[in-house]
Amino acid sequence: MELTISERLTLLNGLPVKGDITTIRIVRNLREQLSFTEVEHNRHNFRNEGELLRWDHAAEAAEMNFGHKAKSIIIEVLEKASVDGNLTEEHISLWDKFVENNKEK
Repeated sequence: MELTISERLTLLNGLPVKGDITTIRIVRNLREQLSFTEVEHNRHNFRNEGELLRWDHAAEAAEMNFGHKAKSIIIEVLEKASVDGNLTEEHISLWDKFVENNKEK
């Protein structure tokens, strides 16, 4: 699955910080996978402008492969945010990729 920089940042900010040991280990791996490499930092020219993080090539996406449990955790995070009324426009593409795509299967 391809995720844009914005989608990766949105997911990173929404992952749970508490849970059982297996969930937290999977979340730790998810954080590492969603984070940016040195090459990506250089290619996208990440920079802080005041309180905002900016980068170049915003439309560029990276291929991400998630296991079943990792996808399940992401879906739970998105569904909980929806129930709590905490979804924003930044979540729409993630909702479509994870939640809607999961319903079709």
